[in-house]
Amino acid sequence: MLNKEAGWHELNVILSDASVPGEEEHKIIDYIRKQRNTPTHDPNTHHCIWGADADLIMLGLATHEPNFTIVREEFVYGKPKPCTLCGQCSHELIDCQGLPEGAEDKEPPVFSKGNYIFIRIATVREWIAQLLQILNIPIPWDLENIIDDWILLCFFVGNDFLPHLPSWEIREGAIDKLVGIYKRTVCEMKSYMTRDGTVNLKAVEFVMRSIGRMEDAIFRDERRKNQGRNKRLNRNQGHETSVAKSGVMEPKMVNQHQRQAKAHDLNKTARQIRQEATEARLTAAKLEDQDTEQITLSALA
Repeated sequence: MLNKEAGWHELNVILSDASVPGEEEHKIIDYIRKQRNTPTHDPNTHHCIWGADADLIMLGLATHEPNFTIVREEFVYGKPKPCTLCGQCSHELIDCQGLPEGAEDKEPPVFSKGNYIFIRIATVREWIAQLLQILNIPIPWDLENIIDDWILLCFFVGNDFLPHLPSWEIREGAIDKLVGIYKRTVCEMKSYMTRDGTVNLKAVEFVMRSIGRMEDAIFRDERRKNQGRNKRLNRNQGHETSVAKSGVMEPKMVNQHQRQAKAHDLNKTARQIRQEATEARLTAAKLEDQDTEQITLSALA
């Protein structure tokens, strides 16, 4: 196909399979870096990588290329994953028996139904530049150096090769804490954490000591949250048991529903409130009529 299709004539295809050591994304980034050292390299070259690995963002930043885009398919929970051998979604890879007879002659689909996400590294660079503005910085502000430091900082929250520190969870605000520690480190040490690919171990030690001073408070807060979560679970389990035995709902649950109803009432319009009040009065009038009728019939009996 490469020799027959006109669309491939102007393309340079490089095949790097499993016989070449290394992960695919690292081999691609290594090729991009080597191209920068060639005399024919165009600095305006736009690089585009397809992949869902989050490390591609860090690798794209590490190239310091101005034009770099990562394309990934939007993750949809519950969406069936096609078999990597035949592309069908009706079975797992271990159960694959190949394409049915005659399917090889059909053209494979050139696109997948779904949305695609374009991550432009240039935009990420702008975001880092805004996030890591340091007031009264004692050294010249260098974005390229700050990007290298940012990549090193993100190692503390984990990647494909390193687990995150026990006290640092991204969902618990670890990134914001790291930003504050980094700014203080640059001002106190009067240097960046890296320089031309070399790590400043004294600056890294300052960061680690700062993290250590925060860990006790983080662990205590996490323990308090876990205890509160366990108490709520035990309370809910005890409530479900008592309701199952008695068949009667506890007053606390009634009060909880009443509070939810009051919160819902705050969002109602004046027209809705008047309409509900009218319906309530009509219902009350019907109940009074029924009660009066029952009392009359019992008296006659």
